[in-house]
Amino acid sequence: MLNLKNLFRSTPDTRPRPLRGLEVSEAVDARGFPQALVTDASRHQIAVASLVDDAGIVEQERVSAWTRQVAGLDRLMAGFACDSTTSAPPLLGGVFSAADKTERSDLTELASIVAVDAPTLYDAAALAGLPARPARESEIAGRCGHVLDAALRSIEDLSELTWDESSRSVRVGSVECVSFTLSCSDPASGAEASADVSEVLAEWDAAGHIWRTRWMRPFVDPLSVSEVEAADGGRVWSTVTVAGGHEIAQLFLQALRPRTRLRVRHESGRQGVMLAANLGLGVAGFQHATIETELPL
Repeated sequence: MLNLKNLFRSTPDTRPRPLRGLEVSEAVDARGFPQALVTDASRHQIAVASLVDDAGIVEQERVSAWTRQVAGLDRLMAGFACDSTTSAPPLLGGVFSAADKTERSDLTELASIVAVDAPTLYDAAALAGLPARPARESEIAGRCGHVLDAALRSIEDLSELTWDESSRSVRVGSVECVSFTLSCSDPASGAEASADVSEVLAEWDAAGHIWRTRWMRPFVDPLSVSEVEAADGGRVWSTVTVAGGHEIAQLFLQALRPRTRLRVRHESGRQGVMLAANLGLGVAGFQHATIETELPL
């Protein structure tokens, strides 16, 4: 059940800025499996995720097959697929948004809808050749610990780490992270760029780690786009975080093909939010468009 006491805090939220407003609870989905719900009450939305059994880099064709299957889910605002160069299992999830005033005023209504629809996320993953199961909070936090070199058992543990953000990076605990956005909106060249990043991640043997999240926002009117454009079920892009500092980030960029590098944008002034978006917490970077201009360089 949702922890309504935590959803409406009476005291100021002093957690790191990218994690403010997030609350984690566990509920039982329609199949009877416990699953973590990450709620953002201020945006009237709930994120839920499933863990893929096999570690490693997920092929683009399987991600596309999965996003096509889930794009039609009612109230799905965005789907996300996270993989990395660490031993952490990939994560497939969705961010669901309240559809009307009743759901916005009582998020338990939305939570019930998510509980019914959540099995579709892991059923679609299985059909795409990605056996998955509902993720618990400790497992999501544990994934975060892989990239941040910290023993994390809960999202609260994550928020207790020191987040020191500058305009060009964010240091969480002892790990400096640099994040980028990769444009994949053009079907042909976007798929090529995504495949290039996958190849770099699969062959990565340098220091540090790389986390990548592929995002999909369902089309408002799927019939208004071409068959090629509809291959992913919606508009797609990727966010990438390099853990290890700017020198490692430069190695990552240099490993990409020139045409791919043209699609990469360093998210200056939004590094904390972009890291949170890559951790599989349901933080959607496009909802946090404000650039922090007062951060140190």
